[in-house]
Amino acid sequence: MERKRVFTGELSAMVYGFGGDEAPDAATLDVLEDAMVEFVAGVVQRASAVAHKPGKVRAQDVLCAIRNNPKQWGRAKELLLLKKEIEEAKRTSRVNENAIDALESYADDDAALHPELPPEDEDIEPALNSGDEAGGV
Repeated sequence: MERKRVFTGELSAMVYGFGGDEAPDAATLDVLEDAMVEFVAGVVQRASAVAHKPGKVRAQDVLCAIRNNPKQWGRAKELLLLKKEIEEAKRTSRVNENAIDALESYADDDAALHPELPPEDEDIEPALNSGDEAGGV
């Protein structure tokens, strides 16, 4: 029984990105997917063998499984650090969004307390200019 191909789109984009045809042959994508799945299964199997908890593979277990291949280990480590940076940026972004929301809420509350102030989107220049015409300075 043929297994379902789930990485065809990603592999097609990778083939094109590495200088291949924009629409690679389906047989080429099948071979690439088979090789990729076999590789990943092997790494996960080796990582599972060194895992502290049976059935639970962590990133450190994968690093241990590929430790003898400096190129793979370095790339995996780089991707893990990048993931950490992205998570930190998202966390910072959420904090900034929360701060902005709090300031906007404060401004709304302040506007409710001081109805005599013009809305912030209202142009106050015409009022200033009319003062000049009425004998202002």
